[in-house]
Amino acid sequence: RIMEQEAAVAQAMLGTTQRALVEGVSKKDTQEMAARTDNNRVVNFSGKPDLIGQFVEVKITQVVRHTLRGELV
Repeated sequence: RIMEQEAAVAQAMLGTTQRALVEGVSKKDTQEMAARTDNNRVVNFSGKPDLIGQFVEVKITQVVRHTLRGELV
């Protein structure tokens, strides 16, 4: 049940623009950055390491298993 709710929340974020804190380089792709949204979701997007520690606006473009994918706005 919790997994269903988690998936529903993630799906509802699809297409929205979210404020996120860039935490570091993505674990799966060193060309991408990992950020955390206000509701504690991880979103990966193309970016440079100089964004670490900054808040960015990210449009959510894809829901992937336990993370989101997006692009800088």
